[in-house]
Amino acid sequence: MLSELNQLQAADALGHFGCGANPGACPELSQSDLLTLQQVMVSKTNKSCSNMDADDVAIRGTILFADCGTQSCLDQIPPRSLYEAVSRLVEAVKDREESVDMREGQWKKSALSDADKQGLIDIVTCGLLKALDARARYRAQTPSSTPATRRKRSTAASQQVTCEDILILDTKSNVLTVQQINDLNTTDFDNCAETLGTATGWSLEQKAALIGKAKQTWGQQSSNWTKELIQRMGSIAQGLSESEITSLANLDLDVLSTLGQYTGWTLDQLKSGFSSWLKKYINNNISAITGSHLQQIGDFACGATAQQISSISTSAFKDALNKIGTLYSCSAEQLEAWAALGLQALGSVTEWTYAQSATFDVLYAGLSGSSLSLLSSTQLSMISLDVFVRIKPTAFSALTVSQMASLSTAQALSVTDDQLSVLNPAQKAQLRALGATISDPSGAPGVSVTASTLAATWTAVWLIMAY
Repeated sequence: MLSELNQLQAADALGHFGCGANPGACPELSQSDLLTLQQVMVSKTNKSCSNMDADDVAIRGTILFADCGTQSCLDQIPPRSLYEAVSRLVEAVKDREESVDMREGQWKKSALSDADKQGLIDIVTCGLLKALDARARYRAQTPSSTPATRRKRSTAASQQVTCEDILILDTKSNVLTVQQINDLNTTDFDNCAETLGTATGWSLEQKAALIGKAKQTWGQQSSNWTKELIQRMGSIAQGLSESEITSLANLDLDVLSTLGQYTGWTLDQLKSGFSSWLKKYINNNISAITGSHLQQIGDFACGATAQQISSISTSAFKDALNKIGTLYSCSAEQLEAWAALGLQALGSVTEWTYAQSATFDVLYAGLSGSSLSLLSSTQLSMISLDVFVRIKPTAFSALTVSQMASLSTAQALSVTDDQLSVLNPAQKAQLRALGATISDPSGAPGVSVTASTLAATWTAVWLIMAY
């Protein structure tokens, strides 16, 4: 796909390839593609990894992560260069991920396989950890600003992750290893807990390490933690058990509002938080929940049972639709309950305003087949790919052939095997016409314009035009 790179006469598009100047330029490139780019950039610029300065590192961005491993390009870059460039590398990673989320999660099906996606996640984690290691090595090589008569810098201390490192990583602090979290001194942890708490995507092991460090820093009894402390914790609180969440003494609306803005809670944790708040502050009166409450508690609204959701007032639903429509953490059963409440509040889908249709968002996955069969082409176009794949097969099968004709190619390519299994021949034929790969019942291969084919074509076009 990237053979055109061998004809490059200059490397003036490094910023584009590095996803720094134009983060949307290469979100579909796999690890092997990035490695090819890295090799070309080195040969075309006569700039080896061992003599790159901070600007060279920053402009190449995530290309440098391609061969992350033993004896990689990152290992050869002078520690000072990575020390000075790491903040720009982090920003490049965040910009690229934001671009990928926008393209892939909404309207463009990824050209990469799940294995390729995981490979990219792994090399980004590896790359940022190597950059942190370079910062530690540079600190070890640099004389301490503290007078030697007062304190000598220890090698062990210089190799630890510091609060300064965490501030630079920001929301990418989730690349820290369990060992690095365990080795954080309590002062650095306390000073940077709020930054750590803004990161999401922690593994179970990382969450356990974080909450362990929190208890070491602030006391083993989480029930004694103050309201302000819990709010500072953010996603770190996801390391608490269900019983610990229930025992928090200050789980009021302000705290729930802060914690509810982060994804990554288990349904059991959400249930514990919601139930505790409902009991302590709403007197278990589910009908007393207002739209303002739902707006503020965020993902903890997914702690309500289907039966509880059905008892929430329609006026509260209307007032909080823009927030309820973003409850991606809810289970299928909960989404069905929210969607049913939505129909009570807004009427049939044919009666919805454009704004209501646009903000229904993930709740489309909870609609029954009878409601889905009434959706207009405009409403269907509003269903993002993340939501599209969550529609129950039995409900999905209710879409008419004419409705399927209005689907986008990306939507057609995203149809799951379970959804496909319940479709009739006419429905399958329509999806095939849109580019989905479906075997023809006659035995002839179906027309296939796959996502990877489209992406490869456009990437090649872009590469040619860039030069």
